[in-house]
Amino acid sequence: MRAQVEALGREAAAVLPSDPERALATLRRVAELQPDDYRHQVAQANALERAGQKQAAADLLEKLAPTVEKDHAAAIEVSMERADLTWALQQPAETRKLLEHVLELTPSPPMDRTAHVKLAALGPDEVSRAIWQYFGPGGDDVKLLVLREALARCPGQAEAAYLIGRKLSTRSDQPMLAVKYLSQALAGASLSPSIRREALRLKLESRFLGRLRRPARRVEDPARLRHGLSKAQRRMAGPLRVRREGLWRRWYPPTRCADFANLSASQLSRARPARSRNEAEPSHVRRRNVRSRVAGGRCRRGRGGLHSEEDSGTELDDTDDTRDILDVMEKYRTALEKRDAQQIIGLAHESFKDDGGSANPDDDYDYHDLYTKLPATLQRLGDVRLEFNVRKIELSEDSGSARATYTYTASYLLPGLQAKKQSDTEIKQMIFKKVDKHVWKIVSGV
Repeated sequence: MRAQVEALGREAAAVLPSDPERALATLRRVAELQPDDYRHQVAQANALERAGQKQAAADLLEKLAPTVEKDHAAAIEVSMERADLTWALQQPAETRKLLEHVLELTPSPPMDRTAHVKLAALGPDEVSRAIWQYFGPGGDDVKLLVLREALARCPGQAEAAYLIGRKLSTRSDQPMLAVKYLSQALAGASLSPSIRREALRLKLESRFLGRLRRPARRVEDPARLRHGLSKAQRRMAGPLRVRREGLWRRWYPPTRCADFANLSASQLSRARPARSRNEAEPSHVRRRNVRSRVAGGRCRRGRGGLHSEEDSGTELDDTDDTRDILDVMEKYRTALEKRDAQQIIGLAHESFKDDGGSANPDDDYDYHDLYTKLPATLQRLGDVRLEFNVRKIELSEDSGSARATYTYTASYLLPGLQAKKQSDTEIKQMIFKKVDKHVWKIVSGV
């Protein structure tokens, strides 16, 4: 029966954008097979809304709400869905009540930020409408453009500036543009503490990446080369070297900038830039390739790959669990490059839950969504290239769960939307759960 439910779920997800009535009929069959799973009824409400039956969708969720009160996560999800529907039905007072109920349930940080943003957008102005449209269906680029134009005509909405800055911070090509909007958001007095903390974190990270990506200037005067830079510039630029062929500065490549976002001042002062292939490595700064030592050479270097390096004094313990976790991460990386949804699903645990790294609930995934959303999402991508730099792996005391901190660098195409190749660089954490000897599953962090 489980296989049948999964097949019907994939069928409903595929036809929902073009034929919501057919998707609704399919989802009703799924609900009959698994009547205790509230997510099927939430999916039915989504199909009803797509079909133009918003009041029917709101009535369905209203009946569902009392049945999920004891399930904390389910109650938050249903209340947020009801808030979206009441706003679409032009009931701002009821929307406010539902969003405040979500905050009373102490949701996860991404859901908390989403609820605060929507609470600030209950007015009739153009920016508020653009914010709600941002959380709705549609292409991210179009929604971002609408939000930016609305903010330009009606400046002062801190939550809108935060959303724009957050989206731009995920694109590594323009980090300083993200700093501009995040600074506007932080200047507002209406931001909630959770949004303010996240905006400040994103601003510092984007500013750091933007400074490291500035091209180095050639300096002809050796005295100016030694003394014309501040201590922070020396730390970020790495050592200045004199060669017979000339005088130049060395700096870290852009794809490696995010590796140093969490380093302390003392670690930055000890850091060294990457060597060229033809340059011998001095013995006093020799670095070992932890990936080769830990993973036994199973993850090869190349264009896109899994790396584990001792760049910042971090060392991975050579244990069976560490090897197994690195192996799972490499399988996930390979599957994503091949856009193989079934292989990714096979690596996920049944308790899988991920927010997609944004405040938009449309990006949230649970285990059921992997079957319904993931195949369509992967089909929209092209020429995916992904590289992981694993910095740390932490095991729980009972070795039943683990957390891997890593930097990913991704490049991909969006056929039909943008001709230029997109790229992302970010530091993330992947959570694992051990289900058997040498078998680990991904819980979140993809």
